[in-house]
Amino acid sequence: MYPTRKFFNAFCFSTLALLLGMLSNCTQPLPSPIPPIPTPTVFASARPSLTFTPTPTITPSDGVFIEGKRYFLFGANYPWYNYGHDFGDNAWGHDGVSTQRTVIEDDFAKMSAMGIQVVRWFVFANGAAAPDFAANGSVSGLDDKVFTDLDTALKIAQTHNIRLILVLLDFQWLAESKNVNGVTVGGHADVILDPVKRKTFYQQALVPLLERYGQNPYILAWEVMNEPEWAIPDIRTDKSIVPVPRDTMQSFVRDTAEIIHKNARQLVTLGSASRRWWGIWEDIGLDICQFHYYDWMEKDSPLDFPYTSLKTKLPCIVGEFPTAGSTLTLDKYYQTILNNGYAGTFPWSLRAADSDLISSAPTVQTWAKRLIVTIPPPTPPWVPPPPITRITPTYTITPDNGPNQDTSQYGFEVQDGEWTHQTFRDSQAVTSVRRVYRPAPHLGQYALQLDVNLISGNENLSKGEALVDVLQHPPRNGSVGPYNLETGAITCWAFLPVGAHGDTQTPWIAFQVFAKDTESHFVYGAWTRIQVYDEGKWLLISLRPRRFMELGGYISPDGFNPTAITAIGVKIGADDFYAQKKGVSYKGPVYIDACDWK
Repeated sequence: MYPTRKFFNAFCFSTLALLLGMLSNCTQPLPSPIPPIPTPTVFASARPSLTFTPTPTITPSDGVFIEGKRYFLFGANYPWYNYGHDFGDNAWGHDGVSTQRTVIEDDFAKMSAMGIQVVRWFVFANGAAAPDFAANGSVSGLDDKVFTDLDTALKIAQTHNIRLILVLLDFQWLAESKNVNGVTVGGHADVILDPVKRKTFYQQALVPLLERYGQNPYILAWEVMNEPEWAIPDIRTDKSIVPVPRDTMQSFVRDTAEIIHKNARQLVTLGSASRRWWGIWEDIGLDICQFHYYDWMEKDSPLDFPYTSLKTKLPCIVGEFPTAGSTLTLDKYYQTILNNGYAGTFPWSLRAADSDLISSAPTVQTWAKRLIVTIPPPTPPWVPPPPITRITPTYTITPDNGPNQDTSQYGFEVQDGEWTHQTFRDSQAVTSVRRVYRPAPHLGQYALQLDVNLISGNENLSKGEALVDVLQHPPRNGSVGPYNLETGAITCWAFLPVGAHGDTQTPWIAFQVFAKDTESHFVYGAWTRIQVYDEGKWLLISLRPRRFMELGGYISPDGFNPTAITAIGVKIGADDFYAQKKGVSYKGPVYIDACDWK
Protein backbone atom coordinates (compact mmCIF):
# COMPACT_ATOMS: atom_id res chain seq x y z
CA MET A 1 0.00 0.00 0.00
CA TYR A 2 1.13 3.45 -0.94
CA PRO A 3 0.68 5.57 2.22
CA THR A 4 -1.42 8.15 0.40
CA ARG A 5 -3.51 5.55 -1.39
CA LYS A 6 -6.79 7.03 -0.21
CA PHE A 7 -6.01 10.03 -2.42
CA PHE A 8 -5.37 7.64 -5.24
CA ASN A 9 -8.75 6.01 -4.75
CA ALA A 10 -10.30 9.43 -4.98
CA PHE A 11 -8.50 9.86 -8.31
CA CYS A 12 -10.56 6.95 -9.59
CA PHE A 13 -13.76 8.89 -9.17
CA SER A 14 -13.03 12.61 -9.35
CA THR A 15 -11.16 15.22 -11.33
CA LEU A 16 -8.14 13.72 -13.09
CA ALA A 17 -6.07 16.83 -13.55
CA LEU A 18 -6.31 17.99 -9.96
CA LEU A 19 -5.29 14.66 -8.43
CA LEU A 20 -2.51 14.04 -10.92
CA GLY A 21 -1.01 17.24 -9.62
CA MET A 22 -1.37 16.03 -6.07
CA LEU A 23 0.09 12.60 -6.82
CA SER A 24 3.10 14.04 -8.59
CA ASN A 25 4.37 15.37 -5.26
CA CYS A 26 3.41 12.39 -3.07
CA THR A 27 6.06 11.20 -0.66
CA GLN A 28 5.85 8.78 2.21
CA PRO A 29 4.24 10.69 5.08
CA LEU A 30 6.15 11.36 8.26
CA PRO A 31 4.41 10.82 11.60
CA SER A 32 2.92 14.10 12.79
CA PRO A 33 2.99 15.20 16.43
CA ILE A 34 0.10 13.75 18.42
CA PRO A 35 -1.62 16.09 20.85
CA PRO A 36 -2.58 14.77 24.29
CA ILE A 37 -5.97 13.19 24.75
CA PRO A 38 -8.25 14.14 27.62
CA THR A 39 -8.29 11.89 30.67
CA PRO A 40 -10.15 8.76 29.58
CA THR A 41 -13.46 7.67 30.96
CA VAL A 42 -13.40 4.22 32.58
CA PHE A 43 -15.98 2.00 30.92
CA ALA A 44 -17.72 -1.01 32.40
CA SER A 45 -17.05 -4.48 30.95
CA ALA A 46 -20.16 -5.95 29.34
CA ARG A 47 -21.72 -7.17 26.11
CA PRO A 48 -22.30 -4.26 23.71
CA SER A 49 -25.42 -2.37 24.77
CA LEU A 50 -26.36 -0.26 21.76
CA THR A 51 -28.20 2.92 22.70
CA PHE A 52 -29.25 3.85 19.18
CA THR A 53 -32.61 2.81 17.72
CA PRO A 54 -32.14 0.60 14.69
CA THR A 55 -34.63 0.34 11.86
CA PRO A 56 -37.10 -2.44 12.82
CA THR A 57 -36.23 -4.48 9.71
CA ILE A 58 -32.50 -4.59 10.54
CA THR A 59 -31.02 -7.72 12.14
CA PRO A 60 -27.53 -6.92 13.45
CA SER A 61 -24.79 -9.36 12.52
CA ASP A 62 -24.32 -9.80 16.29
CA GLY A 63 -20.58 -9.37 16.52
CA VAL A 64 -17.53 -11.57 15.97
CA PHE A 65 -16.59 -14.62 18.02
CA ILE A 66 -13.68 -14.10 20.40
CA GLU A 67 -12.92 -17.06 22.69
CA GLY A 68 -16.46 -18.42 22.50
CA LYS A 69 -18.42 -15.16 22.84
CA ARG A 70 -19.56 -12.58 20.31
CA TYR A 71 -18.29 -9.01 20.55
CA PHE A 72 -18.86 -5.85 18.58
CA LEU A 73 -15.45 -4.81 17.23
CA PHE A 74 -14.90 -1.20 18.26
CA GLY A 75 -11.67 -0.71 16.35
CA ALA A 76 -9.38 1.62 14.47
CA ASN A 77 -6.70 1.53 11.81
CA TYR A 78 -3.22 2.19 13.17
CA PRO A 79 -2.16 1.14 10.42
CA TRP A 80 1.65 1.55 10.54
CA TYR A 81 4.38 3.61 12.10
CA ASN A 82 6.65 3.21 9.06
CA TYR A 83 4.72 1.94 6.07
CA GLY A 84 6.28 -1.26 4.76
CA HIS A 85 9.05 -1.55 7.34
CA ASP A 86 7.40 -1.85 10.74
CA PHE A 87 8.40 -5.53 10.73
CA GLY A 88 11.84 -6.53 9.53
CA ASP A 89 15.17 -5.18 8.36
CA ASN A 90 16.35 -3.84 4.98
CA ALA A 91 19.02 -1.70 3.33
CA TRP A 92 17.60 1.41 5.00
CA GLY A 93 18.49 -0.13 8.35
CA HIS A 94 16.23 -1.48 11.05
CA ASP A 95 13.59 0.97 12.27
CA GLY A 96 10.81 -1.50 13.02
CA VAL A 97 8.48 -1.71 16.00
CA SER A 98 11.13 -2.89 18.44
CA THR A 99 13.21 0.25 17.77
CA GLN A 100 10.19 2.57 18.14
CA ARG A 101 8.58 0.94 21.13
CA THR A 102 8.19 4.08 23.27
CA VAL A 103 6.28 6.12 20.69
CA ILE A 104 4.20 3.15 19.49
CA GLU A 105 3.36 2.25 23.08
CA ASP A 106 2.18 5.84 23.49
CA ASP A 107 0.02 5.54 20.37
CA PHE A 108 -1.62 2.39 21.76
CA ALA A 109 -2.19 4.11 25.10
CA LYS A 110 -4.02 6.89 23.25
CA MET A 111 -6.16 4.39 21.32
CA SER A 112 -6.94 2.49 24.52
CA ALA A 113 -7.98 5.77 26.15
CA MET A 114 -10.42 6.34 23.31
CA GLY A 115 -12.00 2.93 24.00
CA ILE A 116 -10.46 1.21 20.96
CA GLN A 117 -10.49 -2.57 21.39
CA VAL A 118 -9.17 -3.85 18.03
CA VAL A 119 -6.44 -2.37 15.82
CA ARG A 120 -5.76 -3.08 12.16
CA TRP A 121 -1.99 -3.12 11.41
CA PHE A 122 -0.09 -3.79 8.16
CA VAL A 123 2.71 -6.39 8.25
CA PHE A 124 4.40 -6.98 4.86
CA ALA A 125 2.61 -4.16 3.00
CA ASN A 126 4.61 -3.57 -0.22
CA GLY A 127 7.47 -5.91 0.70
CA ALA A 128 9.98 -3.16 1.51
CA ALA A 129 11.36 -4.94 4.60
CA ALA A 130 9.88 -8.41 4.68
CA PRO A 131 9.86 -11.09 3.57
CA ASP A 132 13.26 -11.64 1.97
CA PHE A 133 13.38 -12.45 -1.74
CA ALA A 134 15.70 -14.50 -3.93
CA ALA A 135 17.02 -13.08 -7.20
CA ASN A 136 14.25 -14.82 -9.17
CA GLY A 137 11.50 -13.18 -7.09
CA SER A 138 10.65 -16.19 -4.93
CA VAL A 139 10.42 -15.74 -1.17
CA SER A 140 13.57 -16.91 0.61
CA GLY A 141 12.69 -16.35 4.27
CA LEU A 142 12.18 -13.91 7.13
CA ASP A 143 14.98 -12.06 8.85
CA ASP A 144 15.12 -12.31 12.63
CA LYS A 145 13.96 -8.71 13.07
CA VAL A 146 10.50 -9.69 11.79
CA PHE A 147 10.00 -11.85 14.87
CA THR A 148 11.58 -9.33 17.20
CA ASP A 149 9.24 -6.61 15.91
CA LEU A 150 6.13 -8.79 16.03
CA ASP A 151 6.99 -9.98 19.53
CA THR A 152 7.20 -6.33 20.57
CA ALA A 153 3.94 -5.40 18.84
CA LEU A 154 2.12 -8.20 20.64
CA LYS A 155 3.56 -7.22 24.01
CA ILE A 156 2.26 -3.68 23.40
CA ALA A 157 -1.15 -5.06 22.43
CA GLN A 158 -1.22 -7.20 25.57
CA THR A 159 -0.32 -4.23 27.78
CA HIS A 160 -3.37 -2.32 26.54
CA ASN A 161 -5.67 -5.34 26.01
CA ILE A 162 -6.04 -4.57 22.32
CA ARG A 163 -6.58 -7.31 19.74
CA LEU A 164 -4.86 -7.02 16.36
CA ILE A 165 -6.00 -7.67 12.82
CA LEU A 166 -2.69 -8.22 11.03
CA VAL A 167 -2.86 -7.30 7.33
CA LEU A 168 -0.39 -9.50 5.47
CA LEU A 169 -0.24 -7.74 2.08
CA ASP A 170 -1.30 -4.41 0.62
CA PHE A 171 -2.26 -4.03 -3.05
CA GLN A 172 0.96 -2.03 -3.45
CA TRP A 173 2.70 -5.40 -3.15
CA LEU A 174 1.52 -5.73 -6.77
CA ALA A 175 2.84 -2.37 -7.97
CA GLU A 176 5.59 -2.27 -10.56
CA SER A 177 8.99 -2.75 -8.95
CA LYS A 178 10.86 0.37 -7.84
CA ASN A 179 14.29 0.76 -6.29
CA VAL A 180 14.16 3.41 -3.58
CA ASN A 181 17.59 4.13 -2.10
CA GLY A 182 18.66 0.52 -2.45
CA VAL A 183 15.37 -1.06 -1.33
CA THR A 184 12.94 -2.72 -3.75
CA VAL A 185 9.32 -1.77 -3.11
CA GLY A 186 6.48 -3.54 -4.89
CA GLY A 187 7.20 -5.82 -7.82
CA HIS A 188 5.90 -9.01 -6.20
CA ALA A 189 2.90 -9.90 -8.36
CA ASP A 190 4.60 -13.17 -9.32
CA VAL A 191 4.12 -14.38 -5.77
CA ILE A 192 0.43 -14.55 -6.61
CA LEU A 193 0.58 -15.25 -10.36
CA ASP A 194 3.24 -18.00 -10.30
CA PRO A 195 2.16 -21.16 -8.38
CA VAL A 196 5.77 -22.08 -7.55
CA LYS A 197 6.61 -18.64 -6.15
CA ARG A 198 3.30 -18.59 -4.32
CA LYS A 199 4.33 -21.75 -2.50
CA THR A 200 7.60 -20.15 -1.45
CA PHE A 201 5.60 -17.34 0.16
CA TYR A 202 3.65 -19.91 2.15
CA GLN A 203 6.70 -22.04 2.95
CA GLN A 204 9.16 -19.33 3.80
CA ALA A 205 7.00 -16.53 5.21
CA LEU A 206 3.42 -17.36 6.16
CA VAL A 207 3.84 -20.74 7.83
CA PRO A 208 6.81 -19.59 9.97
CA LEU A 209 4.64 -16.69 11.18
CA LEU A 210 1.81 -19.07 12.02
CA GLU A 211 4.17 -21.48 13.77
CA ARG A 212 5.16 -18.74 16.20
CA TYR A 213 2.00 -16.65 16.45
CA GLY A 214 -0.85 -18.92 15.35
CA GLN A 215 -2.07 -19.48 18.92
CA ASN A 216 -1.62 -15.91 20.15
CA PRO A 217 -4.93 -14.63 21.58
CA TYR A 218 -4.04 -10.99 20.90
CA ILE A 219 -4.18 -11.68 17.16
CA LEU A 220 -7.88 -11.64 16.38
CA ALA A 221 -7.51 -12.25 12.65
CA TRP A 222 -5.11 -12.37 9.73
CA GLU A 223 -6.12 -10.26 6.74
CA VAL A 224 -4.94 -11.77 3.45
CA MET A 225 -4.71 -8.48 1.55
CA ASN A 226 -5.82 -4.89 1.70
CA GLU A 227 -8.01 -3.86 -1.27
CA PRO A 228 -6.93 -6.51 -3.81
CA GLU A 229 -9.59 -5.30 -6.26
CA TRP A 230 -7.23 -2.54 -7.44
CA ALA A 231 -5.31 -5.26 -9.30
CA ILE A 232 -8.30 -7.06 -10.85
CA PRO A 233 -8.43 -6.12 -14.57
CA ASP A 234 -12.08 -5.01 -14.84
CA ILE A 235 -11.74 -2.88 -11.65
CA ARG A 236 -8.11 -1.75 -11.81
CA THR A 237 -7.57 1.94 -12.62
CA ASP A 238 -3.88 2.48 -11.86
CA LYS A 239 -1.72 1.05 -14.66
CA SER A 240 1.27 0.81 -12.32
CA ILE A 241 -0.51 -2.00 -10.48
CA VAL A 242 0.23 -5.32 -12.20
CA PRO A 243 -3.06 -6.94 -13.23
CA VAL A 244 -4.05 -10.20 -11.55
CA PRO A 245 -7.01 -12.12 -13.04
CA ARG A 246 -10.00 -12.39 -10.75
CA ASP A 247 -9.91 -16.18 -10.51
CA THR A 248 -6.16 -16.14 -9.74
CA MET A 249 -6.67 -13.63 -6.95
CA GLN A 250 -9.54 -15.69 -5.58
CA SER A 251 -7.39 -18.83 -5.58
CA PHE A 252 -4.61 -16.97 -3.73
CA VAL A 253 -7.04 -15.78 -1.07
CA ARG A 254 -8.59 -19.24 -0.78
CA ASP A 255 -5.19 -20.97 -0.48
CA THR A 256 -3.97 -18.45 2.08
CA ALA A 257 -7.11 -18.80 4.20
CA GLU A 258 -6.81 -22.58 4.12
CA ILE A 259 -3.19 -22.53 5.28
CA ILE A 260 -4.04 -20.12 8.10
CA HIS A 261 -6.94 -22.26 9.25
CA LYS A 262 -4.78 -25.39 9.26
CA ASN A 263 -1.90 -23.79 11.16
CA ALA A 264 -3.54 -21.24 13.47
CA ARG A 265 -6.48 -20.59 15.77
CA GLN A 266 -7.28 -17.13 14.46
CA LEU A 267 -9.92 -15.88 12.03
CA VAL A 268 -9.28 -14.81 8.43
CA THR A 269 -10.58 -11.73 6.64
CA LEU A 270 -9.90 -9.58 3.57
CA GLY A 271 -10.20 -5.81 3.17
CA SER A 272 -12.44 -5.24 0.17
CA ALA A 273 -12.13 -1.73 -1.31
CA SER A 274 -15.91 -1.41 -1.60
CA ARG A 275 -19.07 -3.17 -0.50
CA ARG A 276 -20.14 -3.57 -4.13
CA TRP A 277 -17.22 -6.00 -4.71
CA TRP A 278 -17.68 -8.18 -1.64
CA GLY A 279 -19.36 -10.90 -3.70
CA ILE A 280 -15.95 -11.77 -5.19
CA TRP A 281 -14.80 -13.01 -1.77
CA GLU A 282 -17.92 -14.44 -0.15
CA ASP A 283 -17.40 -18.18 -0.64
CA ILE A 284 -13.64 -18.72 -0.50
CA GLY A 285 -13.01 -19.61 3.12
CA LEU A 286 -13.06 -16.29 4.99
CA ASP A 287 -14.51 -15.81 8.49
CA ILE A 288 -15.22 -12.07 8.57
CA CYS A 289 -16.71 -9.94 5.79
CA GLN A 290 -14.95 -6.57 5.55
CA PHE A 291 -15.41 -3.64 3.21
CA HIS A 292 -14.11 -0.06 3.11
CA TYR A 293 -16.13 3.09 2.52
CA TYR A 294 -15.06 6.54 1.30
CA ASP A 295 -17.88 8.83 0.26
CA TRP A 296 -15.79 10.51 -2.45
CA MET A 297 -15.41 7.22 -4.35
CA GLU A 298 -18.89 5.77 -3.87
CA LYS A 299 -21.79 6.47 -6.19
CA ASP A 300 -23.81 3.27 -6.26
CA SER A 301 -22.82 1.82 -2.89
CA PRO A 302 -24.07 4.05 -0.07
CA LEU A 303 -23.02 3.34 3.50
CA ASP A 304 -26.64 3.55 4.60
CA PHE A 305 -27.27 -0.03 3.52
CA PRO A 306 -28.64 -2.82 5.76
CA TYR A 307 -26.33 -5.67 6.69
CA THR A 308 -29.13 -8.11 5.90
CA SER A 309 -29.23 -6.86 2.30
CA LEU A 310 -25.54 -7.66 1.84
CA LYS A 311 -26.43 -11.35 1.46
CA THR A 312 -23.38 -12.60 3.33
CA LYS A 313 -23.24 -15.51 5.73
CA LEU A 314 -20.41 -13.83 7.66
CA PRO A 315 -20.36 -11.12 10.33
CA CYS A 316 -19.39 -7.93 8.52
CA ILE A 317 -17.23 -5.00 9.63
CA VAL A 318 -16.58 -1.63 8.01
CA GLY A 319 -12.80 -1.90 7.98
CA GLU A 320 -12.06 1.66 6.85
CA PHE A 321 -13.99 4.93 6.73
CA PRO A 322 -12.59 8.48 6.74
CA THR A 323 -11.88 10.84 9.61
CA ALA A 324 -10.80 13.66 7.28
CA GLY A 325 -11.89 15.04 3.91
CA SER A 326 -15.40 13.61 4.10
CA THR A 327 -18.79 15.26 3.76
CA LEU A 328 -19.96 13.13 6.72
CA THR A 329 -18.98 13.62 10.35
CA LEU A 330 -17.44 10.77 12.34
CA ASP A 331 -20.53 10.79 14.52
CA LYS A 332 -22.68 10.24 11.41
CA TYR A 333 -20.46 7.35 10.28
CA TYR A 334 -20.81 5.60 13.63
CA GLN A 335 -24.57 6.13 13.72
CA THR A 336 -25.07 4.88 10.15
CA ILE A 337 -22.83 1.80 10.56
CA LEU A 338 -24.49 0.76 13.81
CA ASN A 339 -28.03 1.44 12.60
CA ASN A 340 -27.39 -0.86 9.64
CA GLY A 341 -26.39 -3.82 11.77
CA TYR A 342 -22.66 -4.18 11.09
CA ALA A 343 -20.35 -6.01 13.48
CA GLY A 344 -17.50 -3.53 13.77
CA THR A 345 -16.20 -0.03 12.99
CA PHE A 346 -12.60 0.87 12.05
CA PRO A 347 -12.06 4.57 11.29
CA TRP A 348 -9.04 5.50 9.17
CA SER A 349 -6.63 6.23 10.92
CA LEU A 350 -4.16 7.16 13.67
CA ARG A 351 -0.92 7.43 11.68
CA ALA A 352 -1.62 7.66 7.93
CA ALA A 353 -1.28 11.23 6.63
CA ASP A 354 -4.69 11.37 4.94
CA SER A 355 -6.69 11.07 8.16
CA ASP A 356 -7.11 12.52 11.64
CA LEU A 357 -8.29 10.10 14.30
CA ILE A 358 -6.53 11.99 17.10
CA SER A 359 -8.61 15.14 16.61
CA SER A 360 -11.69 12.92 16.61
CA ALA A 361 -10.82 11.34 19.97
CA PRO A 362 -13.73 12.92 21.90
CA THR A 363 -16.25 11.51 19.41
CA VAL A 364 -14.62 8.08 19.54
CA GLN A 365 -14.70 8.16 23.34
CA THR A 366 -18.36 9.16 23.34
CA TRP A 367 -19.31 6.18 21.18
CA ALA A 368 -17.13 3.80 23.17
CA LYS A 369 -18.92 4.91 26.34
CA ARG A 370 -22.28 4.57 24.64
CA LEU A 371 -21.54 1.06 23.39
CA ILE A 372 -19.77 -0.20 26.54
CA VAL A 373 -17.51 -2.47 24.53
CA THR A 374 -14.77 -4.20 26.52
CA ILE A 375 -13.24 -7.44 25.33
CA PRO A 376 -11.82 -9.14 28.45
CA PRO A 377 -8.20 -10.34 28.54
CA PRO A 378 -7.69 -13.97 27.54
CA THR A 379 -7.90 -16.67 30.20
CA PRO A 380 -5.37 -17.91 31.17
CA PRO A 381 -3.15 -14.89 30.48
CA TRP A 382 -0.95 -15.12 27.42
CA VAL A 383 2.73 -15.72 28.13
CA PRO A 384 5.07 -14.41 25.40
CA PRO A 385 7.23 -17.11 23.77
CA PRO A 386 10.99 -17.07 24.32
CA PRO A 387 12.84 -14.50 22.20
CA ILE A 388 14.18 -15.67 18.86
CA THR A 389 17.71 -14.69 18.02
CA ARG A 390 17.33 -15.86 14.44
CA ILE A 391 14.92 -18.03 12.51
CA THR A 392 15.61 -17.67 8.84
CA PRO A 393 14.01 -20.65 7.09
CA THR A 394 16.40 -22.07 4.54
CA TYR A 395 15.06 -24.05 1.63
CA THR A 396 18.37 -25.53 0.47
CA ILE A 397 19.90 -27.24 3.52
CA THR A 398 21.84 -30.39 2.54
CA PRO A 399 21.63 -33.13 5.20
CA ASP A 400 23.74 -36.28 5.26
CA ASN A 401 22.88 -38.33 2.17
CA GLY A 402 19.96 -35.98 1.46
CA PRO A 403 18.82 -34.05 -1.62
CA ASN A 404 19.87 -30.44 -2.14
CA GLN A 405 16.33 -29.10 -2.21
CA ASP A 406 13.11 -30.40 -0.73
CA THR A 407 10.99 -30.01 -3.85
CA SER A 408 9.38 -33.44 -3.57
CA GLN A 409 5.72 -34.34 -3.95
CA TYR A 410 5.29 -34.52 -0.18
CA GLY A 411 7.99 -32.33 1.33
CA PHE A 412 5.67 -30.99 4.04
CA GLU A 413 6.94 -27.45 3.42
CA VAL A 414 3.31 -26.43 2.84
CA GLN A 415 0.35 -28.39 4.12
CA ASP A 416 0.34 -30.30 0.83
CA GLY A 417 -0.53 -33.71 2.22
CA GLU A 418 -2.64 -34.86 5.13
CA TRP A 419 -0.87 -37.96 6.39
CA THR A 420 -2.35 -40.17 9.08
CA HIS A 421 -1.46 -43.38 10.88
CA GLN A 422 -3.27 -46.63 10.15
CA THR A 423 -3.57 -50.05 11.80
CA PHE A 424 -3.46 -52.34 8.73
CA ARG A 425 -2.83 -55.90 9.90
CA ASP A 426 -2.77 -54.69 13.53
CA SER A 427 0.09 -52.23 13.00
CA GLN A 428 -0.28 -50.09 16.13
CA ALA A 429 3.22 -48.86 16.95
CA VAL A 430 2.69 -45.45 15.31
CA THR A 431 0.45 -43.60 17.75
CA SER A 432 0.20 -40.20 16.03
CA VAL A 433 1.40 -38.32 12.95
CA ARG A 434 2.07 -34.59 12.77
CA ARG A 435 3.94 -32.09 10.66
CA VAL A 436 6.74 -30.39 12.60
CA TYR A 437 9.01 -27.40 12.10
CA ARG A 438 12.75 -27.87 11.58
CA PRO A 439 13.69 -31.19 13.20
CA ALA A 440 17.48 -31.10 13.17
CA PRO A 441 19.08 -31.98 10.87
CA HIS A 442 16.31 -31.55 8.36
CA LEU A 443 15.34 -31.36 4.72
CA GLY A 444 14.05 -27.84 4.12
CA GLN A 445 11.94 -26.49 6.99
CA TYR A 446 9.43 -29.22 7.78
CA ALA A 447 9.18 -32.96 8.16
CA LEU A 448 6.56 -35.51 9.18
CA GLN A 449 6.98 -36.75 12.74
CA LEU A 450 5.75 -40.25 13.57
CA ASP A 451 5.33 -40.75 17.32
CA VAL A 452 6.30 -44.36 17.89
CA ASN A 453 5.89 -46.95 20.63
CA LEU A 454 7.89 -49.79 19.08
CA ILE A 455 8.32 -53.04 21.03
CA SER A 456 10.00 -56.09 19.51
CA GLY A 457 8.19 -59.37 20.03
CA ASN A 458 4.83 -57.68 20.59
CA GLU A 459 2.25 -58.80 18.01
CA ASN A 460 0.69 -55.34 17.60
CA LEU A 461 3.44 -52.95 18.65
CA SER A 462 6.28 -54.39 16.59
CA LYS A 463 5.08 -52.46 13.53
CA GLY A 464 3.31 -49.20 12.67
CA GLU A 465 2.30 -47.23 9.59
CA ALA A 466 1.61 -43.74 8.25
CA LEU A 467 0.11 -42.98 4.84
CA VAL A 468 -1.54 -40.33 2.68
CA ASP A 469 -4.54 -40.75 0.40
CA VAL A 470 -3.25 -39.07 -2.78
CA LEU A 471 -6.79 -38.73 -4.18
CA GLN A 472 -8.09 -36.69 -1.23
CA HIS A 473 -4.78 -34.87 -0.70
CA PRO A 474 -3.01 -34.44 -4.05
CA PRO A 475 0.75 -33.90 -4.13
CA ARG A 476 2.33 -30.48 -4.50
CA ASN A 477 2.52 -30.61 -8.31
CA GLY A 478 -1.29 -30.57 -8.45
CA SER A 479 -1.52 -33.80 -10.46
CA VAL A 480 -4.60 -36.00 -10.22
CA GLY A 481 -4.57 -39.70 -9.31
CA PRO A 482 -4.85 -42.65 -9.40
CA TYR A 483 -1.18 -42.81 -10.46
CA ASN A 484 0.52 -45.21 -12.84
CA LEU A 485 3.90 -45.97 -11.27
CA GLU A 486 4.47 -49.33 -12.96
CA THR A 487 7.75 -48.13 -14.46
CA GLY A 488 8.74 -45.82 -11.62
CA ALA A 489 9.77 -45.84 -7.98
CA ILE A 490 8.47 -44.26 -4.78
CA THR A 491 11.18 -42.86 -2.51
CA CYS A 492 11.14 -41.27 0.93
CA TRP A 493 13.79 -40.16 3.42
CA ALA A 494 13.71 -41.58 6.95
CA PHE A 495 15.45 -40.30 10.09
CA LEU A 496 15.97 -42.23 13.33
CA PRO A 497 17.24 -40.12 16.28
CA VAL A 498 20.53 -40.99 17.92
CA GLY A 499 20.05 -43.48 20.76
CA ALA A 500 16.92 -45.10 19.37
CA HIS A 501 18.61 -48.53 19.34
CA GLY A 502 19.08 -48.43 23.11
CA ASP A 503 21.77 -50.66 24.53
CA THR A 504 21.87 -53.07 21.59
CA GLN A 505 24.39 -52.63 18.82
CA THR A 506 22.44 -54.82 16.41
CA PRO A 507 20.10 -53.09 13.93
CA TRP A 508 16.58 -54.13 14.90
CA ILE A 509 14.59 -51.14 13.53
CA ALA A 510 13.70 -50.96 9.83
CA PHE A 511 11.52 -49.03 7.38
CA GLN A 512 9.39 -49.99 4.36
CA VAL A 513 7.64 -47.92 1.68
CA PHE A 514 4.22 -49.21 0.63
CA ALA A 515 1.37 -48.33 -1.74
CA LYS A 516 -2.36 -49.05 -2.08
CA ASP A 517 -4.41 -49.37 -5.27
CA THR A 518 -8.05 -48.61 -6.14
CA GLU A 519 -9.12 -52.09 -4.94
CA SER A 520 -7.47 -51.56 -1.53
CA HIS A 521 -4.69 -54.00 -2.37
CA PHE A 522 -1.24 -53.31 -0.92
CA VAL A 523 2.35 -53.82 -1.94
CA TYR A 524 5.29 -53.35 0.46
CA GLY A 525 8.91 -52.86 -0.50
CA ALA A 526 11.94 -54.56 1.01
CA TRP A 527 12.91 -53.58 4.56
CA THR A 528 15.70 -51.02 4.99
CA ARG A 529 17.43 -51.75 8.31
CA ILE A 530 18.77 -48.76 10.21
CA GLN A 531 22.28 -49.54 11.38
CA VAL A 532 23.50 -48.06 14.66
CA TYR A 533 25.88 -45.81 12.75
CA ASP A 534 22.93 -44.61 10.61
CA GLU A 535 21.22 -42.97 13.57
CA GLY A 536 21.02 -39.19 13.21
CA LYS A 537 21.17 -39.33 9.40
CA TRP A 538 18.60 -39.11 6.64
CA LEU A 539 18.45 -42.43 4.75
CA LEU A 540 16.71 -43.13 1.46
CA ILE A 541 14.02 -45.85 1.45
CA SER A 542 12.17 -46.90 -1.68
CA LEU A 543 9.62 -49.11 -3.41
CA ARG A 544 9.29 -50.08 -7.05
CA PRO A 545 5.53 -50.83 -7.33
CA ARG A 546 5.10 -53.99 -9.38
CA ARG A 547 2.57 -56.76 -9.87
CA PHE A 548 4.85 -59.11 -7.98
CA MET A 549 6.47 -58.96 -4.53
CA GLU A 550 9.97 -57.65 -3.95
CA LEU A 551 12.35 -59.90 -2.04
CA GLY A 552 11.63 -59.30 1.62
CA GLY A 553 8.43 -57.37 0.88
CA TYR A 554 4.72 -58.16 0.91
CA ILE A 555 1.87 -58.10 -1.61
CA SER A 556 -1.88 -58.64 -1.13
CA PRO A 557 -2.95 -62.22 -1.89
CA ASP A 558 -5.23 -60.92 -4.67
CA GLY A 559 -2.36 -59.03 -6.25
CA PHE A 560 -1.69 -55.33 -6.74
CA ASN A 561 -2.29 -52.91 -9.62
CA PRO A 562 0.68 -50.47 -9.94
CA THR A 563 -1.20 -48.45 -12.62
CA ALA A 564 -3.92 -47.31 -10.17
CA ILE A 565 -2.18 -46.17 -6.98
CA THR A 566 -4.36 -44.22 -4.55
CA ALA A 567 -2.20 -44.03 -1.42
CA ILE A 568 1.46 -44.19 -0.40
CA GLY A 569 2.95 -44.71 3.02
CA VAL A 570 5.84 -45.69 5.24
CA LYS A 571 6.04 -48.55 7.73
CA ILE A 572 8.38 -48.88 10.70
CA GLY A 573 9.00 -52.30 12.20
CA ALA A 574 11.00 -54.19 14.81
CA ASP A 575 13.03 -57.07 13.40
CA ASP A 576 12.84 -59.61 16.22
CA PHE A 577 15.39 -61.93 14.61
CA TYR A 578 18.09 -59.28 14.84
CA ALA A 579 17.18 -58.00 18.31
CA GLN A 580 19.86 -59.17 20.74
CA LYS A 581 17.49 -59.63 23.63
CA LYS A 582 13.78 -59.90 24.22
CA GLY A 583 11.96 -56.72 25.13
CA VAL A 584 14.06 -54.24 23.17
CA SER A 585 11.88 -51.15 22.56
CA TYR A 586 11.90 -47.54 21.39
CA LYS A 587 9.40 -44.86 22.36
CA GLY A 588 9.86 -41.48 20.72
CA PRO A 589 9.83 -39.69 17.35
CA VAL A 590 11.01 -40.79 13.93
CA TYR A 591 10.84 -38.54 10.89
CA ILE A 592 9.81 -38.97 7.28
CA ASP A 593 10.41 -36.38 4.57
CA ALA A 594 10.72 -35.78 0.81
CA CYS A 595 8.40 -38.55 -0.40
CA ASP A 596 8.48 -38.56 -4.19
CA TRP A 597 8.01 -40.69 -7.27
CA LYS A 598 9.41 -40.61 -10.79
